[in-house]
Amino acid sequence: MGLTAVVATLIVLVLIAPGPTLRDKGNWLAMRPELPMVGQMVAYLLLLGYMYLLVTRERRQSRFWDALRWNWPSGASFYLLAGVLIQVIFIIAEQFLPLPKETPFEELLRRRMSVYLIAVFSVTIGPLIEELFFRGFLYPVLRRSIGVSAAILATALPFALMHAAQYGYSWASVLLIFVLGVVLTGVRERKNSLAAPFLIHVAYNGSIVALLFLIPYQRR
Repeated sequence: MGLTAVVATLIVLVLIAPGPTLRDKGNWLAMRPELPMVGQMVAYLLLLGYMYLLVTRERRQSRFWDALRWNWPSGASFYLLAGVLIQVIFIIAEQFLPLPKETPFEELLRRRMSVYLIAVFSVTIGPLIEELFFRGFLYPVLRRSIGVSAAILATALPFALMHAAQYGYSWASVLLIFVLGVVLTGVRERKNSLAAPFLIHVAYNGSIVALLFLIPYQRR
């Protein structure tokens, strides 16, 4: 259903894009990267709606958040600080890793509207849906099937691969996101709380957003 939501929004974008050929439509969208970003937001919201119906209607759980072990943790500031600290560690680690000089993500940062959309998406709907999907739905299923340790790794891998395109399929970038996924899933397991890794995820992304505005790229 997640894949269906993404594909459906892409099809809609292609249909509304002007141009007689698919290439013309693709070029038009490429000049307006904000539209695919909005499409991703819509896809995430569609996925959220499906997850809610799956839990409350098909599984007949009256409390959506309780069913997914949201369990808001005490000392939320600790998890926010952890997210910032992970980002700092990764920034230091990047100095010793062979990262590409240009990535699709960095190209987006040169467009003012893209930066605003990234800022909103990365601290709201983005981490929420990703945590619900990977740590709320996928991890418990894998945990029952293959055990805790293997499930943590198996959850972190698709989480990392999902972000590969925006970092130009750099193995070093994917490795860092994989490590982040392991930490997030480990916290989910240790604290029996989905809200705990969500807070870390928000702070991790929020640190990037803060840097974007403190050290702005040259934008169009």
